[in-house]
Amino acid sequence: MHKILVFVFLVVSCANHRDENGLKSSPIRILSEDEKQRLISPTIYYIPKYTNADHVNCSENEKMDLIDSDNNLIVSSCRRIYKSCQMQGSCQVEISDGTTILLNVDRRNEDGIRTFDQVNSTKCLYGRGAATDRNTKYKQMCMDPYFSVAADLSIYHLGDVIFIPLLQGVVLPNGEIHNGFVIVRDSGGAIKGYGRLDFFTGFAGLWKSNPFYKLGLGGDNIFPEYYLIRGPEAQRVRLSRGFPYLKPSFYNVAQIK
Repeated sequence: MHKILVFVFLVVSCANHRDENGLKSSPIRILSEDEKQRLISPTIYYIPKYTNADHVNCSENEKMDLIDSDNNLIVSSCRRIYKSCQMQGSCQVEISDGTTILLNVDRRNEDGIRTFDQVNSTKCLYGRGAATDRNTKYKQMCMDPYFSVAADLSIYHLGDVIFIPLLQGVVLPNGEIHNGFVIVRDSGGAIKGYGRLDFFTGFAGLWKSNPFYKLGLGGDNIFPEYYLIRGPEAQRVRLSRGFPYLKPSFYNVAQIK
């Protein structure tokens, strides 16, 4: 890799476009196929957190049950919370006994209803990503806040390392300085095409304390440069983050909020 890189990104609009859940949607500018080879169309996803107070903050006709793959009730909540958990792919919820659990979206049951699976937080503190691509099946894939992206797995592979100059030097909530490298650990239904990356930020949503949000990666129509890294350098990055799990220090420090 060249030691000197030019930081270039395009800004075409300051408008904040939001989806039906109030979250910022994909950038409104569509890149050309040539631009997609070198520029990112970014969005952010994260783990929303809900308490028992959130579950009752809706009318009875807006109630929905979050169930597991055996059709057992996890918690009865509001439609907006169900939709948020489904869209983000995971969520943290408080259940009836006051316990807080982390849920990952699971498969649909025989009635076509989306089910959820409780995450073993001793293995994956921030939920699980995609475990299978077209070439490789992993036993488990743990999400790594600020260093994980979801990408189109028909183009990219799990474990692909991407260097993004814009991220280099960013101070993360735990004080760590970002080195600019992210790893593909997930996929998404709306994440299609070259350069279409969804940045995972753990429990930090679309607010100003999220350093990636401050950069505009939540759909503010910036298009950072990216470089796909191969060979020994990519392997070094994967090892430094504990891929496909987490680096050991994550199990000895407080979670990144």
